[in-house]
Parts: sequence; C-alpha cells; structure tokens
Amino acid sequence: IHRVDPVYPPQARAQRIAGSVVVEIRVGKDGRVRNINTISGAPQLVAAAVEAVRQWHYSPTLLDGNPIEATKRVTVVFKLP
Repeated sequence: IHRVDPVYPPQARAQRIAGSVVVEIRVGKDGRVRNINTISGAPQLVAAAVEAVRQWHYSPTLLDGNPIEATKRVTVVFKLP
C-alpha cells in the first residue's frame, strides 16, 4: 500500500557501490513491517534498505478471510545514476 524508496548512502555513491539488498520481513496482521532480517547485500547499502523497508505498509495477508502474519522476501535495488 505504501512504499518508501531508500536514500542512497553518500559514501556508497562516492565509492560507486551499487546492487541489491535482499531482506526477509515479517508483515503483521495490520500490514505493517514487524521484523527485518538481512539475507544479502553490500554492507554499505544494508542500513538504507532496512530503513526504507521499515516504513513500508502492505495489505494484510488473508487466510479464510482473516488477517494473518506473513513472511516475505524483498529485494531493494540501488542503481547509480
């Protein structure tokens, strides 16, 4: 429902570091991100990806019409201009 783009870390940009950060998230019954675990990605980009994903909001996952918690993998891509 709501997605926030990450802020490219200035130091990573200066070092020309680009790529993807993969995180596993737990989405609560209300659609808000509850837990974030880093799976892979350049260490210089991880904090920015986590900070952005923490602000995301999903439609609740439904099971038999009732909201449930769900685990998802998310890839955040950092591209240099």
